[in-house]
Amino acid sequence: FKGLTAAAVPMVVVIPDIFIRGKWKIHVSLSHVTAITLGILVYLLPFLYASITADGYGQSGLALAFRENLQRFFNAFDHKEPFYCYLYYVPFLFLPWIFFVGGAILDRFRGFRGLSDVEKWLSLAVLGIFFLFTLSSSRRSYYILPIIPFLSLFTADFVLAPQSIRIREISVKAQTVFLAAAGLIALFSPLLIPLIRAWTGFEPPPELWLSAFAAGAFCLMCLVAGRSGFFIRVAGDQMSASLASLVLAGLVLLGAFFCFQQNSLEIYRTNKPFLLELKKNISDIPPERIGLSKNMAFVLFYLDARRPLWDLAKHANLEHFLHIKGKKIIIARKRDAKRILPALPAGSYRQTLAARTFPWSRRNEKRLVAWEVF
Repeated sequence: FKGLTAAAVPMVVVIPDIFIRGKWKIHVSLSHVTAITLGILVYLLPFLYASITADGYGQSGLALAFRENLQRFFNAFDHKEPFYCYLYYVPFLFLPWIFFVGGAILDRFRGFRGLSDVEKWLSLAVLGIFFLFTLSSSRRSYYILPIIPFLSLFTADFVLAPQSIRIREISVKAQTVFLAAAGLIALFSPLLIPLIRAWTGFEPPPELWLSAFAAGAFCLMCLVAGRSGFFIRVAGDQMSASLASLVLAGLVLLGAFFCFQQNSLEIYRTNKPFLLELKKNISDIPPERIGLSKNMAFVLFYLDARRPLWDLAKHANLEHFLHIKGKKIIIARKRDAKRILPALPAGSYRQTLAARTFPWSRRNEKRLVAWEVF
């Protein structure tokens, strides 16, 4: 149901295991052919139901699935980032453990022949997922998120059972310095607020810098008290106290970010509050009199639209929409309005609502605006 990724990633992960164990023949069976057939039928059922109940709606769900999966893989029509983009996206997604994962890659592929079958499988699974997304012509940072669970196992296996103790020692030292630097920056971040305000105009909410200060203090405490018996009790038998202190320091930083800092920035969201307020304001207007600029399917979710809205990216639709009698609503990004508004008769529209903009944001041209057309 997720698309090509949901089918391709398990295949890329399972195939190395089948060949390493030499048991691929047992999987060529009637039961698996039957399972694949049933799976395809289950996948096609929603599209079949949609076509039966389309009631004049012309868009083909199966055609869109093909376009958004297979066509996007071989011939991307958007999200065309360079082929090497995952070389920096993966380390970013794996923060703060970049030195551990770097040591794991060096250790595992340097001594690949000495690995157990399970370790070889894990290494090839990570490599296979990386190349699967790299070979796709459509690339974006979060596309490669399925690699993270396997990369976590891959890295943890290196930390607990390395081929080279020397590589692990270097990784531990580098990781310690990195976390200490992150902790110090977080600890002293409140002192940077005047500079940030002067340079960008951004005003950090109190929860942001308070949680950063607390996280920095606890992170450094974990690193300084690295050989305490407390860490041994937390980590168990498999991990040394110094290694456990790194894990807890990283946990403090990540916990502060995901539980407090990220949530504190919700007050700066723009599209969601804009659309929820707009939903209340236009509750008396039917979907047939609401038009959208291009690539705005998310608007349907927040407006709880029960029927399709007009796609004004198509010139023919825009002309038809303007001939509909009665009050109409156009929702567009600021940059798209430059194309739509000149097509409207002078004095026939007025702005009713606009998403907030911020002086530090580079995305203000993408903010949503609503116009009433009469």
